[in-house]
Amino acid sequence: IRRMLCDLKSRVKLCGYTHGSHWNPTDVFRFINYPGMEITDLANLYVMDMIFQVSEYAVKVMDEEIRKFNENVACKLFEKYRVVGLPINAKLIDSFKTDKKFEKLTIVFNHNLISSKNPIMFVRVMERLLKKYDIQIIFTRSICDDIHIDYMLKEFKKKHPDRVFFIEKPGADPYYPTLWKSHIQVSTATHETFGVATVEAMYTGNCCILPNHCSYPEITENYQECLYEYNEEELYRKLAYVIEDEGARKRIGLELSRRARKYVPEAVVTKIINFMKNF
Repeated sequence: IRRMLCDLKSRVKLCGYTHGSHWNPTDVFRFINYPGMEITDLANLYVMDMIFQVSEYAVKVMDEEIRKFNENVACKLFEKYRVVGLPINAKLIDSFKTDKKFEKLTIVFNHNLISSKNPIMFVRVMERLLKKYDIQIIFTRSICDDIHIDYMLKEFKKKHPDRVFFIEKPGADPYYPTLWKSHIQVSTATHETFGVATVEAMYTGNCCILPNHCSYPEITENYQECLYEYNEEELYRKLAYVIEDEGARKRIGLELSRRARKYVPEAVVTKIINFMKNF
């Protein structure tokens, strides 16, 4: 596109929008599915006049990594970044809205079943909670390409057949109804430049319990009551607290739902338009 604009001697500005990058070393998904494309990724960014980013955290990580490769390139790119967030499909989510909750207290894990989301840590903590509390666990995905993780999840399901469930059918239905009906959402991710799954869970009123790292403090506006220091003991303690205290659970869910509204399409598009108008 840039070459065509040059051939046409056009002064049209080229704007891009990036959600993830090979220049985030924790973005395991890209290294698994698109290996060896780091330079291509960088070139695509470099030819843009303006680059919309999903979070300040994403800017920070990419800037640090690109500077290790080439300081001048990093400096030029840094001037082009504009943080606008990422829109969730609020209209679609609302179309599945229900006021009903699962009869049994439900914890949902609505992330890819890959190492950077650390489902192994999640399962270890859930094993402890299942021994003490009458709860159920729902994974919103069932396909896992990691042999080790896949085996662990199948053993977890085998051990708790009536309390651990996987959504086998992909798509909005039954995904969004599950979010609306769940009580608690958990992340154990080591990589998250934005956290679409978490913002969707926030929007649907879940009490989200999230690591105090990556983009999570940013997307929750540093809401400390939902954040935990990244270790199994702290995660267990935080979850035990919201399982036992219904009032706290509902209060956190309501507050996070309010904070998720800044990522509805109208809010994000307004930011993008304002940046483009003033460019």
